[in-house]
Amino acid sequence: MKKTLFLGALFIASSAAAFEPTGTNSNSSSSDPDETICRITEDTGSRVGHVRVCQTRAQWEAQRRNRRGNSNRSQTRADPPSN
Repeated sequence: MKKTLFLGALFIASSAAAFEPTGTNSNSSSSDPDETICRITEDTGSRVGHVRVCQTRAQWEAQRRNRRGNSNRSQTRADPPSN
């Protein structure tokens, strides 16, 4: 029982660490827009379940702003009445 509990905790800890973003360029500062950062993302429709995506910090920020803008536009868009 203890062995199963230990292995379960170890699996959870290792899977949580796998989803942390990791930088591939360790000599740069944390605000360098050209620093490459790799993240594990879910691959919708795949049996594998995740994919590693590497982009620069500037590309991740642009993607975040784009998604945020799309979300804000869809929430504030007023649909005309259906009458």
